[in-house]
Amino acid sequence: MTQDYQKLFHYLRSVSPREGFADEVILRLHSKRRILAIRQRIAIFGVAVSLSAVALVYAAKLFISGIYQTGFAQFFSLVFSDFGTVVLSWQSFAMTLLESLPILQLVALFVSVLLFLEFIRLLARDVRFISQSTI
Repeated sequence: MTQDYQKLFHYLRSVSPREGFADEVILRLHSKRRILAIRQRIAIFGVAVSLSAVALVYAAKLFISGIYQTGFAQFFSLVFSDFGTVVLSWQSFAMTLLESLPILQLVALFVSVLLFLEFIRLLARDVRFISQSTI
């Protein structure tokens, strides 16, 4: 029985792949792996954008409440209600505004805005790469 199979396959021609086929397969595997890694990064950056958006909203609420708690809003409203007095003592007014500015909340707001924008940039870069790649 084994000899029958050997006779059967002995007369078949062996097929050899075309030139460069192995290189094409390896390149295709590398591109698939890269696409998979980028899709994973898209998922991670999507979550990061969502979390940073929540942090941005929270930091904005903190900043707004800080403005009202320190009295910055009342001092700043003097610009619109009593502009002449503000112009006469503009140096003291500017110092009062700077002293009443909630710096920590402002820094938290700027950091959350920068993080949000950076994650949006990274997400857009990866989405653009996925949309341009053809497989």
